[in-house]
Amino acid sequence: MLGMRDIQMSVLLLILNLMVFAPIGAQAAAAKGALCRDLFRAEQPVPAAVKGHLDVSGRRVYFEHIPAQDGKPTAVIFNGLFVPASDFVPFKKEFQARTDGEGVLIFTYSSQFDSMAGAPAVKVEAERASLGDYAEQAEALLRHLAVRGPVVPVGFSYGSAPATVFAGRNQIRDIIFVSPLVFPGETAPGVAVLVEATEAAFAWNPFGGMWMSQMREQGARTVASKLVAEHLKVDSFPEGVVAADVESGLIEMIRAADEFNLTEVALPKDVTSHFILAGEEAPARRQSQDQAIAHFEQTNPVKVTVVAGSEHHVIGLKPKAAAVAILKAMRGR
Repeated sequence: MLGMRDIQMSVLLLILNLMVFAPIGAQAAAAKGALCRDLFRAEQPVPAAVKGHLDVSGRRVYFEHIPAQDGKPTAVIFNGLFVPASDFVPFKKEFQARTDGEGVLIFTYSSQFDSMAGAPAVKVEAERASLGDYAEQAEALLRHLAVRGPVVPVGFSYGSAPATVFAGRNQIRDIIFVSPLVFPGETAPGVAVLVEATEAAFAWNPFGGMWMSQMREQGARTVASKLVAEHLKVDSFPEGVVAADVESGLIEMIRAADEFNLTEVALPKDVTSHFILAGEEAPARRQSQDQAIAHFEQTNPVKVTVVAGSEHHVIGLKPKAAAVAILKAMRGR
């Protein structure tokens, strides 16, 4: 039989064993709990779009951001001269439905009213904005949103100008032009062709800088008024936004790109330019566009995609095709 001393010794050994091995059990339980938490985190849904405003150098900029997964590129959309919300709503849905972890950042320039926000904008004061200002606004948003991974600027129509400036200021590998703004430049200036002259002045026309300043100013006002009138036929401004404020902002955007000429751009030699062109441009515009791209190709690597059955406003008219083409360009180096 066990004596009292033996019983006491057995109890003491049991207590010592519990003291020695309890931390190991606790560590195992903690490790198991950490593993469960990691698995739970891995199953979390992709973050929803982030929307808001950011003040950049005293100017108000609206943005919408769908974050990219780690290591995936983010498309930064430099939008067109006049972009109603109806254009980007279907495009964002098509882009998000086909993404494989890529992100997208869409923003308005400080000279635009909140066309994508659907909310009143502060009154657009007369400002002398530049393409550099618009590039700076994209840079500030990327910092504000802590965007990591490659960034691919996407210049849609007018956006080809600020996107090009952005590309020259930042280290990128690819730039995408969607229906870049191109117009034939052979029409002589005159009162009857103010719109054509002004459009040519900030697109591909190498003689854009030769127009008299008064003609360019009047042409800018004519273009802005025409765009607003066309918009009002199919859509309405958000409450609190008036046509005069919108026209003022458009005039500043036209002034900012007054002498921009994409054919004169020479990007760093390791940057590939992807052109996503509309298949049904007006014949004169398409001819000018093809000639300009051929000239551009002399100093820049170029890949061209033509979206069949589409017009200049390809993001609004063919949102699925635009999303597919942009994602293909982002992935297809």
